[in-house]
Amino acid sequence: MNATGLMWENAPSLGALLVFAEHRYFGRSLPFPSGPLQHLRYLSAEQALADYAALLFHLSGALFPPDTPVVAVGGSYGGMLAAWLRLKYPGAVDGAIAASAPVLSFFGETPEYDPSGYYAVVTSDASPRCQEVMRSVWEMMESLSQTPQGLSTLSGAFQLCSPVESWGEVSSLLFPWISGASSFLAMGDYPYPSSYITNGGCLLPPWPMDAACAHLEAIPNGAKPEVVLQALREFAGTFYNCSKDLSCFDIKGSVNNQTLLDGLLWDYLWCAEITQPFAQNGRTDMFWPLPFNLSESEAACAQSWGVALRPEWATVEFGGRRALRQASNILFTNGQLDPWKAGGVRESLAPSVEAIVIEKAAHHLDLMFSNPLDPPSVLQARAAQLAHIKQWIEEKKQSEREGQGRALEGLGGPRLGRGLGQGRVEKSL
Repeated sequence: MNATGLMWENAPSLGALLVFAEHRYFGRSLPFPSGPLQHLRYLSAEQALADYAALLFHLSGALFPPDTPVVAVGGSYGGMLAAWLRLKYPGAVDGAIAASAPVLSFFGETPEYDPSGYYAVVTSDASPRCQEVMRSVWEMMESLSQTPQGLSTLSGAFQLCSPVESWGEVSSLLFPWISGASSFLAMGDYPYPSSYITNGGCLLPPWPMDAACAHLEAIPNGAKPEVVLQALREFAGTFYNCSKDLSCFDIKGSVNNQTLLDGLLWDYLWCAEITQPFAQNGRTDMFWPLPFNLSESEAACAQSWGVALRPEWATVEFGGRRALRQASNILFTNGQLDPWKAGGVRESLAPSVEAIVIEKAAHHLDLMFSNPLDPPSVLQARAAQLAHIKQWIEEKKQSEREGQGRALEGLGGPRLGRGLGQGRVEKSL
């Protein structure tokens, strides 16, 4: 709830009741607390949406009148759920604020989603010198990994808890460990210290991508490989060692246990239905070429979770761009610095399905509590969100008033004609 300042700060003036509903299997909402990973067939976005609709139905009349306006607010996957809730259960919510919600990041979209877009944004968040150094390290590391001495150099420079023993371990473990840090630094590129991206594990510094890139920018020209690799370690350590108490790095681990569990649950969801393809091309991004391989993903999902990949299911189930063009009362926001904007709605798709791209903002910064360091663009986005919420509330109230007026008018007619079977209505609505 610490990332829901938009709601807390505006609820009093709106006279709003705040309802927080955990997604099944996350937080403390575990149907099988002793072994949730062994009972994942009940974990799906469709079931979560039905949970929310059922909860609102239960609360309606119990905590608030049935005609009370309801607005869904969410960020990231929660933003996707907020938008989908409005699409799938329009009678449950009257509008949705969907921040950093990559609802267009799936197969089956028209135009097609570009899987390399995510890491292109990660790269654009880094400084030119940072990008230059990062692009140069992959061939260097591959070359070093061909000899025992080189592998020892890599293990020492990165201060690995367990040394890498082959090129396969370097490419499958060390490379993603570095790109993963880059991804999290870009998502959490906030103007003030924050523990949001680390799930409360430790504070990232203000503008963490800049802080991480400073280590690469400080590398002198002609530096030895060990010096470059040590700087790269410090770059990644900006995220992985934000607590500054690690003596070595476990490239198989995570920043904390909760992040690791969430990652496993999300991996299942990704395999079962929320299949978002990712790719690197080494041209528009600063990483090594890594195209998305559908057949490998299918095999991995079958091995890890025993599920068959359904690449286009999210578009089939939720309708994608085509459904949004027919929808209403959804406001999408995306941060300019947020890699997830690549799969987000960045242009308005219908008269009341609108989009805002927020300069100097990372992953749903607009939903956070107000901070003196917030850029003006974030303040403007929050003002727009509040204006839309007020508009949806007023539209709902106006609709209810008009409905009551029609009902009252109906009490005085229409009257059927006298003759049975005449079928004549003497007064129309």
